[in-house]
Amino acid sequence: MKLFKLVPLAWVVALILGFYGIALGEGGFEDPTCDKLPDPKHGPFIKGEFTVALDKSDCSIYNVSECAHYNLHAKLKHGNQTHLISFLTSMGGYNICTATASQLKELYKRVPCSKNIGGIFGYPGIPVIADMSITETDFCSGGATLPGFPDVPLDAMIAGEIVIRVVPVN
Repeated sequence: MKLFKLVPLAWVVALILGFYGIALGEGGFEDPTCDKLPDPKHGPFIKGEFTVALDKSDCSIYNVSECAHYNLHAKLKHGNQTHLISFLTSMGGYNICTATASQLKELYKRVPCSKNIGGIFGYPGIPVIADMSITETDFCSGGATLPGFPDVPLDAMIAGEIVIRVVPVN
């Protein structure tokens, strides 16, 4: 009789741990604050530079449909503080060589909030990308391409500038 009670309990525990393991393995649950971002009309500015490139791990190269992604690296400054952030995201259907700054802004719009950029610099509020521009592209023509995606060069990189505004919460 005890065995019949333990088996369902073991299944429930396994499912709960599996669910939380998947959620935490993907970076945890997303903050619902980051779903509806305010207009960046007020608050301090944090400025910086960024680069975006295709991740070159075996999974991204040889298992494109399941895990290919771009890495964004940013150097952000405000006053005498400088911080580096790194973030990965799915390709979002974009080839970085042909993506526009507005497409990248849309793709990365939740990153400052989910990375708590305002808090890192000591500002309470919701960090929102106020402006993003692409200043350079490199390795966008010729060379090897991503298997199955002949228009996505493996070595392509873009660089740009970003302005984040930390909008105070009412």
